[in-house]
Amino acid sequence: MLRRGGNAVDAAVAASFCLSVVRPHSCGIGGGGFMVIFVPADERGVERRVVINYREVAPGAVGPDYYSGLDGTGLDVADASTFGVHASGVPGTVAGLLYALEHFGTLDRNTVLAPAVRAAEEGFIADANHIEAMENIRGKIEDDPARLAMMGDLWEALYKSGGVQIGDRVRNPEKARALRLIAERGAGAFYRGEIAGAIVGVMEEGGGPITREDLASYRVRRGEPLRGSFMGHELLAMPPPSSGGIAMIQIFGILERTLDGVELPARVSPLYTHLLTEAMKHAFADRAEWLADDAFVEVPVSRLTSPAYIAELASRVDPERTLDDLFAYGSVTPENAEESAGGGTSHLSVVDSSGMAVACTETINLIG
Repeated sequence: MLRRGGNAVDAAVAASFCLSVVRPHSCGIGGGGFMVIFVPADERGVERRVVINYREVAPGAVGPDYYSGLDGTGLDVADASTFGVHASGVPGTVAGLLYALEHFGTLDRNTVLAPAVRAAEEGFIADANHIEAMENIRGKIEDDPARLAMMGDLWEALYKSGGVQIGDRVRNPEKARALRLIAERGAGAFYRGEIAGAIVGVMEEGGGPITREDLASYRVRRGEPLRGSFMGHELLAMPPPSSGGIAMIQIFGILERTLDGVELPARVSPLYTHLLTEAMKHAFADRAEWLADDAFVEVPVSRLTSPAYIAELASRVDPERTLDDLFAYGSVTPENAEESAGGGTSHLSVVDSSGMAVACTETINLIG
């Protein structure tokens, strides 16, 4: 895309659609994501810093009591919240990528989606990551054979029913067709057209909650990034509902305060690794306690990113040891500390010759 004269947004959107083909277990048009864009100064000297939130949203029928309401239906309630039609959010990836392309890109949809269409139609070469995902899914099918039927044709198409090997070519003609429809007709093809009909058909067959109205009403959210600093460099970060932005500002802020007098080595040293790990432990403790969707709950962004609070966290870092009490990290309380399930996620970054920069994180939540 850059060689064709496109900018960083054109390249990021093209890369994301390609990743939806070659990393279907990590991201894709059925998922959602976040994008941070820096647009360098124009002829008037005006810079722009923009974030685009295109995470999935809950279907209209899903409220606080939705999953407890499934109790007694024969479904495993915990499983229903993480796998299958009841776990699916209204996808945002297509809307978000095309919004970014329309407002900040320079190339047309057909040009930008062409590599993804080609990868799906002609196939891509399975690598170790693809095999690892296959084995992950195989284990879940062995634990619960009902998952095989729920995957439809995907187990055969993407993983040759568990037989794909490194170097095999994997084709996905149905995905190519969907991408071609999106390239030709835009977001409407996904949210109101034939693809929407296919999504709703699966939902109706499995008793899932997503409706045509849910798809047609999906909207991306555009806003301003969180801003921080590290050793004289400006940081631009995604605000809630992303947790990464606050965590990044905290980690860099703690490091800046604890690295004072520590010469950064050419090769990572035990001391640097220790300081980085302690900074990350503080940030992830706060992530578990405070981070959520600010459309529904109050997130204390200003306090968590304030210089005074970050300095207080940094003061707890001991260069010689870790803290004895797990709950001495961040401002987490024991009642709310919990593990989160691992998932499939992708990240990409692009910088073009003008200085435009894009950072994009996308997910479909769990691998399988």
